[in-house]
Amino acid sequence: MDELTIYKFQPDAMDRETLEKIFVGDKQKQLLERLYEEIKEAAKARKPKYYLIVGPRGIGKTHLITLLYYRLSGVEEVFPVKLSEEEFSIYRVSDLLQRVWEVAEQDRAIYQKFANVSEDNLVVILLEELKKPKKSLVLFIENLDQIIGKQMRESEVKRLRSLLQTENMFIVVATAPLIFPEVSSHEAPFFGFFEILHISELTRDELKELLRRLAELEENADFLRRIGELEHRIDAITTLTGGNPRIAILLYDLTKVGKLLDVEKAFFRILDDYTPYYQDLFKMLSGEQRKIFDELISIGRPATPKELALWARLPQNVVNSQLRRLERDGFVISHKVGRKTHYEVKDKLFRLWRELRKEPFGRKKLSILIKFLEVWYSVEERLEILSKYIRDIEKLKKEHILREVIYWFLSLPIQYKRKFLPDLVTKCFEIGKEQILETIACDETLKKEIHKQIVLMFDKGKYKELLSTINSALKLDKNNVLMWIAKGITLTLLDRCEEGLRAIEKAIELDPKNKIAWDIKARILLIIGRIEEALQTSSICVEIDPSDWTAWELHSLVLERLSRIEESLEAAEKAVELAPDHPDTWKRKGEILLRMKMYEEALETFSKAIKLNPKDARVWNAKGFTLGLAGRERDAREAFLKVLSLTDQAIEPKPINADSLIERAFALAALGKFKDAASTILNVTSLMPNAKVKQFVTKSAVEFILLDSFLELKKQNIRNSMDSLKRAIEIIRKSELTEQQIKTTTEELTRFLIKVTNLRNIEALRLIINEISNSLDFSKEFITPFKVALEIVETGDINKYYGVQMELRDIVAKIVAKLTGSDKLAPPKEQK
Repeated sequence: MDELTIYKFQPDAMDRETLEKIFVGDKQKQLLERLYEEIKEAAKARKPKYYLIVGPRGIGKTHLITLLYYRLSGVEEVFPVKLSEEEFSIYRVSDLLQRVWEVAEQDRAIYQKFANVSEDNLVVILLEELKKPKKSLVLFIENLDQIIGKQMRESEVKRLRSLLQTENMFIVVATAPLIFPEVSSHEAPFFGFFEILHISELTRDELKELLRRLAELEENADFLRRIGELEHRIDAITTLTGGNPRIAILLYDLTKVGKLLDVEKAFFRILDDYTPYYQDLFKMLSGEQRKIFDELISIGRPATPKELALWARLPQNVVNSQLRRLERDGFVISHKVGRKTHYEVKDKLFRLWRELRKEPFGRKKLSILIKFLEVWYSVEERLEILSKYIRDIEKLKKEHILREVIYWFLSLPIQYKRKFLPDLVTKCFEIGKEQILETIACDETLKKEIHKQIVLMFDKGKYKELLSTINSALKLDKNNVLMWIAKGITLTLLDRCEEGLRAIEKAIELDPKNKIAWDIKARILLIIGRIEEALQTSSICVEIDPSDWTAWELHSLVLERLSRIEESLEAAEKAVELAPDHPDTWKRKGEILLRMKMYEEALETFSKAIKLNPKDARVWNAKGFTLGLAGRERDAREAFLKVLSLTDQAIEPKPINADSLIERAFALAALGKFKDAASTILNVTSLMPNAKVKQFVTKSAVEFILLDSFLELKKQNIRNSMDSLKRAIEIIRKSELTEQQIKTTTEELTRFLIKVTNLRNIEALRLIINEISNSLDFSKEFITPFKVALEIVETGDINKYYGVQMELRDIVAKIVAKLTGSDKLAPPKEQK
């Protein structure tokens, strides 16, 4: 087969067979069939018809009317004439009729024949010539807006209207990219003259069918074989084009490109090639529309008319009016969100082109490429490719591969950036390319994340290795601030907090205004309990940059640790003032209000955080606990169920997220599913196996299972209660408890025994005491009062009080009183 040429900007240059083959879309086919039947019937009855097909450029208007032209060519009563897309020389009615004659008769000599004929006579002569076939002349005119809106004088437009009205030989099928004043204004000659038909974009499935047919025409066996694997590409084409077939055909070529750097070149070549097309689109907009369109792109997300009015410095009624026109003409689409309407650019490729062109010297080239990759490649594809590169350290040493790695990394959602950051940091150190870390830190949040995550995601076995690498880097450059910060964090994670603090202070000495270093110093001081110094340090963070909301958030946290709650609230409110669109600021404020028992105010604040980030399980949990404390149990349950819904992926093999597991565990516990809560939180240690996390996980899991044991006991399910107790003991025994952990575990078990005592179930208490005594070596001290109390109750022998030290007798007496519900077995009075 000869090489197929798809004319993206001139569909009528393709043969009919090709046009039929790639004509897809149910609505488009229905419109074609309708026009064919109506025009055929109108031609037989010699009845004039006037259609104006409206749709954005590239939507398929020329394709449709060209097929209509071909089909009508076989109808006996029809004399079809199709003008070209660009009829720039038509300024008068006579020009139009001359072009019709020229196209119909293929006669260029017409201009010489009528060179000296007057305008009026020429119109008469040409009309007579065109009437000779005694058929309805179906005239296809493209870009009617250009001809009657920009080229013809108003008098000629009126003359054309009059001609079409008085002569019943014409059936007009015109196209325009949008509805223009010459047909929409009440005073315009052609107002209400045309039946306006809108041509719609292709659906995702229709675009897929278009691409499949293109591949068949090209005999692209590889594409046809892989079409099932290219579903994401088809989704991407749908997203980027908004269903525009011309741009979809353009992007189809990218499905055949393999390497990222090839895709990069091809993508920017597409944007460059399409510059004249998009420039023409932009020229169609009024000044106000261009301003609004540009501001919508600058905001970088769907925006309300109120926001756009503020950014564009235009009255809101003007913005509302122009947005409706932009939507009608296919430039933007709207989404109803509650009572508000949000608008976004419909053609994503157009948006990327405009972003690129707005900044000189290609400053936004990288960010635009990243946005394209986010759409063009699925998250799974990007993860797989990046994983493969990071595993192969030899490849990473090559500059072009490193460049690709940066692209893939920056295109990932933030949770996956956090996942890959530790490995990427390690590999960059190993190959001496740590400067790349500054390249991938494209915003302040990620910069902060890099400095924290340099080691936070490493398991404990890698800390020493990382420290060695950092020390090697510091030998080469002892003034590397990033390395000193990394060393400070690493030492802290190795429980060498004082050394870590000194490393951070070295970083501050080298760069006294480094906000990250001061932030980390404050956090280390919190860890080691030097709270007053942490306050001084967080105050410096605020002084360095009073506009940094993260500094105020940290300051609020330190003040709370000092129980200076009012001041903590003030700092949290300052963070909110600086970053009202950041959910973490509202979360911090809500936590303070919750501590102050201002439940309604806390709920309102958490609701604002959720509105900004509806998928933050942490805030839903906080809201749930607050609702519970406020006595709104049903609403609290709904909040906790929302946490489970948001964290469903946390229990799947991939991806696993430690924070999600923790939030899920606490929500399960709040819903009374204590066993599930314990199982969930125990999984955290495999993801974050450092000592402090293990301590937290063990403590939480034991608390959850002891709660389950107690509730089973309340329901008289002693066997189930004992099973849960044994599970809690198993967790304790498997943990390498520090002295502090033994203390907290003892306190938790003591609380459990007190609650069991309150149930006055002697048999259950005996079983529980025996199980704990026989299983935990450190239990003797806290279990003894309960053992003695049980013996006194069972034997009635109050002399057993003397089997314990004097200071424990009152405790034993209280336990006995709880078990019996009376003072009958009180200790004997001391003999004086």
